Amino acid sequence: MSVSYSVSIDVPRLEDGLRFYRDALGMAEVARPVPTYVLLKCGDSQIGLIEKSAGSKPAQGTDDV
Repeated sequence: MSVSYSVSIDVPRLEDGLRFYRDALGMAEVARPVPTYVLLKCGDSQIGLIEKSAGSKPAQGTDDV
């Protein structure tokens, strides 16, 4: 049985987040469908980084920041 999932991580500055995940974890950029979102991959693992300012809400209708 194979399990598939998707993870997106909010980062305050996309280029800083990209640098960290690329340099520290060896992930490679495989797509940038919009200027504020990048898809990274390493082996079978894949994550998305989305640029959102610090203190922003993760979704509409929530009080979480």
